[in-house]
Amino acid sequence: MSLPELRNQTYCYSSTNEAAARIFVGDIYQLPPVVISNNEVNPFFAQTQLSAQARIQKSGAPIITFRRHFRSVPQIMELISQFAYHGALFSHDAEAFARRPQAQAIADFNQNHFGIRAHVVYFNMTNSTSGFTPSRSCNNDDHVKHSTNLVKQLIEQNITDIAILVGYEAQNRAYISAISKLAADIPKIWNHVQIDKIDKSQGAEFNVVIADFSNTKAPGFMAKLPRANAIISRAINGLYVLMNSSAIRNFRRTHLTPELLVGSLQLSSQGSKESVL
Repeated sequence: MSLPELRNQTYCYSSTNEAAARIFVGDIYQLPPVVISNNEVNPFFAQTQLSAQARIQKSGAPIITFRRHFRSVPQIMELISQFAYHGALFSHDAEAFARRPQAQAIADFNQNHFGIRAHVVYFNMTNSTSGFTPSRSCNNDDHVKHSTNLVKQLIEQNITDIAILVGYEAQNRAYISAISKLAADIPKIWNHVQIDKIDKSQGAEFNVVIADFSNTKAPGFMAKLPRANAIISRAINGLYVLMNSSAIRNFRRTHLTPELLVGSLQLSSQGSKESVL
């Protein structure tokens, strides 16, 4: 059932305990709530690592899956679909999405700057190196320099509503400092750019997303499918992903998410861009 079909139905919702039925809308492959706990003190800790919708579904509640995608241009939608939803999603109106002025502007920008007329560009940051603060938060200066330059070029072409999304607080602070320095050349830059950690951005959407997988030493929590899925699914018309694929393939890990994402990105962006800084 699609959203337009739902709108044609009549539903009555009551907040009282006497309600005959309740409808929960959510996504099993999005982030769970933040719970300060561990499996040593909480026998139900594993459940806290699931999204609310995943817990409801696992309890045996009947479900209806919405497969029609309304947010992103088809190329971004296809990446999300292949990476997280086993290819089950389809675009609401692919031709109309592709005709969006900002979608066309981003495709033109990528053609002129990277030789790829696409809405998804994967930067394989082969020379990037990540570090760690004393508090074990990850930062990657090479990614910050690359993304800051990209933001400046996008704004110069009147492409705005840009989000830089990261997984680590240290990288978040590094971006805030770097983008602040652009204010001398772009006085109202904070009207055009938002920087945040992905855990604070679930449910948001942006014209352009720069998704920074900063850590080249270990996947960490960015290897988990809900977090990786959330960071790539915020974009409407343009998605840029920074990641070191060689380092990811060398990880000794239990999660296969990063390598699967690399494969999906390489297909979606018609090949990656090797970025040498």
